[in-house]
Formats: sequence, C-alpha cells, structure tokens
Amino acid sequence: MIPSFGQHTHDRDILIWAAGAADIWPATVEPPAIAFILESARSRYTDGKRGWVWEHFTAPYFAAAAPDAIDWIGEYARTRDDPPLLFVWDSDVMLEVRNGVDLTLLLEEDYPSEFCVTNSRTDYLVCASHEEWVYALGDALPWFERRKRQQAAPMERT
Repeated sequence: MIPSFGQHTHDRDILIWAAGAADIWPATVEPPAIAFILESARSRYTDGKRGWVWEHFTAPYFAAAAPDAIDWIGEYARTRDDPPLLFVWDSDVMLEVRNGVDLTLLLEEDYPSEFCVTNSRTDYLVCASHEEWVYALGDALPWFERRKRQQAAPMERT
C-alpha cells in the first residue's frame, strides 16, 4: 500500500487507484530522496521559482500540444534502462515505476492533471500539463523533437 502523501491527497488517490487498476505496485520514493531529486531537477532545468514548472524553464526544452502526450511519455520511458520516477512538481508525491511499460499502463488508467517523469539522476525531465502539452528537457529533448517530426512527416505510399 502506498502511504499518505500529506496535502496532495487527490494526486495520491489518483495514483493509488491507477496503480491498482493496472495491477502495478510502484515503490514509494522516500521524502529525503524526493527533496534531492526535485532540487536536482529544479537547479538543472529551472530558475528555481515555484509555480507551473514549464513557466520557469531555463534549459533548452521541447514543447508541443500533444493530446497523446501520455503515449509519447510512455514511448520515451520504454527507451530507457532506468526506472522512471513519476511525480507531481513541488509535491511530496513520487513513485518509482519498474519500467516504461508499467509507466504506460499506469498512465493509461489515470494520472494527475499535471505530472512529470525523470530518473534518479535527473538526466531528463518530461512534464505533461492539464492543457495537453508535453515538455521535454535534458536527454529527452532530442527524442521528443524526432517524435514530433515523425508525426508531422507525410506518410509514404508504397
């Protein structure tokens, strides 16, 4: 059972329900690790101010309206060898999901209206907004740029 996440009860409840519905039981990241990971991501990718994270990016980033952002995030996570960390920015809600396949299954069930995914080294940061925008930074940036170009490219006839 995933323990209480303080004031972010709604986000916690959504993640618990989605994990159960997908029969996935991610590990809870402990508060000291959450603080370290958030500070690492904050200093690496933002100006450190509170608020919508995508309003404070200082690193180069990809941004696109993507109604299928969850699919893109799952696809990217499946290219990685390290477990994705799913979290709500500036909160104490963070789960370590076993792999990109499990992340995709969890997100297909339900998810908080805004969330981010990274790894324990914060080599990348991918965020989804409530307005169906996806943002990618760090190692994820070139992958998302390629994905967008592939989507925009006309289909070849055979």
